[in-house]
Amino acid sequence: MIRLFLALLALLGTDGPPAAAPVTRVKLRPQVTVLSGELSLSDLAEIDGPRSADVRKLRIGYAPAVGAERKLLASVVEAKLSALGKREEFVLEGAGTVISTEAHRIEGAELASRVESALRARAAEGARIEILAQPAEFAVAMPRAGAAAIELDVRLPERDLRGALTVDVLAKCGHELLGTSSVQVRVTLEAEVLVASAPIGKGDPIDPSKLTLKKVDITQLKSQPLRHSDALIGRVAARAIASGEVLASDDFALAPVFRKGERTTLVIVRGSLRIEAAVRVDADAVVGARVPITCLETEKTLLARVSPQGTLQLIAQDK
Repeated sequence: MIRLFLALLALLGTDGPPAAAPVTRVKLRPQVTVLSGELSLSDLAEIDGPRSADVRKLRIGYAPAVGAERKLLASVVEAKLSALGKREEFVLEGAGTVISTEAHRIEGAELASRVESALRARAAEGARIEILAQPAEFAVAMPRAGAAAIELDVRLPERDLRGALTVDVLAKCGHELLGTSSVQVRVTLEAEVLVASAPIGKGDPIDPSKLTLKKVDITQLKSQPLRHSDALIGRVAARAIASGEVLASDDFALAPVFRKGERTTLVIVRGSLRIEAAVRVDADAVVGARVPITCLETEKTLLARVSPQGTLQLIAQDK
């Protein structure tokens, strides 16, 4: 029988049973650390065989966030290999792969330094900047080879830089946002400003002996503090001011040229004609203001404007 079998093989032109078709072997690594972005099977496995080029390109999804892990099961890879061709063309080894992402770590001191530099460039001169808590280490995904360098973008608040603030620091690679960290700071403003050295009554004209220059904390002031007494010439206190208060422009108003009930002379000149009339001013009036006046002779109420020269100018009345 054996001789007959060999004879038949000789007639068929073969020396034995047909050789098995070559296969592509895929060996999953138990654990890998990858760079950020989309992953292919070549990132996770050792691949060898005639279909290696196609298998290496198989897309496996995206890398997990820094600090997290993702487990890729062999069944997922099995399904992708089956979609690529005949299952018998591939041999898969390994139960799965645990994936983590390689991190680029930014020291907390670096974050604090960047924030402080940005604040000094925009804050008022002489501002005191305090980092309230040292930032923790900031870990972001490591960019792939050939990508742009990681840059830190400090985003300052749009509002006035004073008091307690939260400043965001964005880690970017080109146009890609890798992560955001926040730094808590306090900006304290100090300046030499005018302070009341004695009480000032509402409506009182400014007495220089009741003012003094003093360096104080103006962080919480809503109004612009005054630094020079020249700005108060011709003004009176718009409210009662206590000793020790920081003085702001809102605390003062133009001094009235005329007081309510004051009597004066209204002069009207028309060409060579000059008319004078005794009048009573019926309200406090500053330069430029319109004010009602009463002619003492006729008791008629008229409307006048206070000129820059401190006189009353009659406003024409509608007939």
